[in-house]
Amino acid sequence: MAQNVTEQLNLYVASGDVPDIVRADSMTYINYLDTGYFLELTDLLNEYGQDILATVSQKAWDMTRVGEKIYVIPYENYSSKYTVGIRADWLRELGITLSNPTHFSEFGESLTLDEYTDILRAFTAEDPDGNGENDTYGLSTGSASDWKTTFMHIFSAFGGQPTQYYADENGIVLPWEATQGFRSALEYLAGLWQEGVIDPEIFILNADQARQKMARGVAGSFCGWWSTAYQLVEAGALDINPEADWQPIYVTANDGKSMAMLDNGMITGTVMISKSCENPEKAMEMLNYMITPEGWMLNKYGVEGEHYTLDADGYVVRTELGTEMFNAGTLEPLSQIVMNMSIAMFQDSMPLSSTDPVQVVRYRFNRGVHDYELITSLFYGLPNTQEYMELGTDVAKYVEQMVIEFVTGNTPLTDETWQSYLEGYSQKGQQAILASYVEAYNDLNGTSLQAGSISS
Repeated sequence: MAQNVTEQLNLYVASGDVPDIVRADSMTYINYLDTGYFLELTDLLNEYGQDILATVSQKAWDMTRVGEKIYVIPYENYSSKYTVGIRADWLRELGITLSNPTHFSEFGESLTLDEYTDILRAFTAEDPDGNGENDTYGLSTGSASDWKTTFMHIFSAFGGQPTQYYADENGIVLPWEATQGFRSALEYLAGLWQEGVIDPEIFILNADQARQKMARGVAGSFCGWWSTAYQLVEAGALDINPEADWQPIYVTANDGKSMAMLDNGMITGTVMISKSCENPEKAMEMLNYMITPEGWMLNKYGVEGEHYTLDADGYVVRTELGTEMFNAGTLEPLSQIVMNMSIAMFQDSMPLSSTDPVQVVRYRFNRGVHDYELITSLFYGLPNTQEYMELGTDVAKYVEQMVIEFVTGNTPLTDETWQSYLEGYSQKGQQAILASYVEAYNDLNGTSLQAGSISS
């Protein structure tokens, strides 16, 4: 059975009992090749996977090939995944009109960081839900308490994203968490926290708690996965408040020039076949069928006539049963194993005809997310280095701890505490990780970039 949870895959590898077909998240497959549990797939693809070879893009193959060998089938997807949502009904209640001429499209309006901040303050202080209580916040989260996603739009306005690396004009590379831009973003967030604009539970909520809390109308804005908004509707937002109107917006730097989000990457998963598979030829034949138009439509939408029909233009129209199964998440798990992007892109271009509130919000945010520019790490697609695999977890925990300390004000952000953070960041292993990535990048590209000093 295919798996898409890293923790589960780790358990399989640790136990030595690996299923015939497994799925690894994003580009993490590289961490498992040295285990010796997975087959090299080139010959199998050439003989039994012709549709896979023809359907997956050359760019995806180039990014996942190891030398001249193929160990995984890449699962391609859209690189744009994150967006910002806002309660438009709260804006109307407070008499706030969005009229910034810098950027406007059918699926969202652009606000500078200062304009957005003013709205967050109004959502906090001016009783936008009209209940006479001081019980709302400007910013919370509709998903699990992942600070990198929750504050992504804020980070973009300050010029970067956590976990990414950038080179300056002199070829000196640093992680963004060691830059003045990151510090300035934390100072901005600490100010909002001090004002009470940010939900004080934002760092501790799990996914269900966050979704239910946002559906109840606790806060008027969030940053998250594009699907978060319609999941709030599914979670009962309109049952609690029929006037709730979630709209996508874009937050830029105050100069209005940046409207960006994290590049989620075109490879959102990979599929491997284990060496313990008794009939890898049949496994490859199955995967090959699943990526054909017939197989992918079956995996994604179910049985034609029972779960969906096609309209005159060839777009899928789900039946009542198909909609019920789709909403329950039971219809399309197999479509997460391989991807036929050409079919997916065509179906996603379907004009909205439904008045169902879930589908209306889904359509609005699905279109709006593609208007963002993307911020991409210098090292995207580079295999994880040994230093990262050994030290990355401790480094990530340290950064998260210090972000919480700085944003909440438990540790005031001063020159002294910032320097102390940088020294700890380096000593936990980030300096070694940075050096290893720069070396690997230079070896691969024939460049002469240099690792910057994190703590100076």
